[in-house]
Amino acid sequence: MPLFGGGKREAVKELFELEIAKDEIAVLLMDYSGLILRTPSRCLAIDVADLLGRGEIAELKCLDLLVYTHGHYDHFEVNTTLEIFEKTNCPVVAESSVYRNLKGRIPDDKLFEPKINATIEVNGMEVSSIPGVHVGPITLYVIDVDGLKVFHGGDSGYASLSGYSADVAFVPTGEPSPTASPRNAYKMVLDLKPKLVIPMHGSQSQHEALKKYLEELPEVKIEILEKYKPVKLKV
Repeated sequence: MPLFGGGKREAVKELFELEIAKDEIAVLLMDYSGLILRTPSRCLAIDVADLLGRGEIAELKCLDLLVYTHGHYDHFEVNTTLEIFEKTNCPVVAESSVYRNLKGRIPDDKLFEPKINATIEVNGMEVSSIPGVHVGPITLYVIDVDGLKVFHGGDSGYASLSGYSADVAFVPTGEPSPTASPRNAYKMVLDLKPKLVIPMHGSQSQHEALKKYLEELPEVKIEILEKYKPVKLKV
């Protein structure tokens, strides 16, 4: 597991020091599709891979849910997961391959494998799972937390999200995914109709390409975030 310098540890610390109003979220976007999200009363982390070292994990003041879309190296790493669980005792929601990897390592009452196209309740949050498009299985999620619906697209290509909606959509724009692209992210946004879009898992130019597409949707706000820089955003 990498041991990062003080900058990344300080970023996690700063995230938990932010005061969040009812209409705000706080986000720490890491690399790939890894992120930590805080709402006024909850905190969740998604696809953290090995992006949190021991120093960063020590700064996790709380964690209410840890989620994984699939088992590729840039989304899931078992030792990091176990260290986060040891620190936070948080429930873990995992796509089937990740679930199998963690079975027996995390207590059964803390480990959840949601069925595709189903919704489960975990720690006061509703988690809906959606099949994505990737090299191997991938699960996308809409998480209802504090009355906000948050979508996370892993690094999937376009998968129909008809019937789902989101207030905040974290969408993948490309590199190093073989399936994600700005156009596929745009199509996800068209389905979900979110208020706020945050691109991830792509290059700066791919994020900007998505922003260009979204000029057709003036009612949708897009925020291109700097990695490891915590921010507060209005929703």
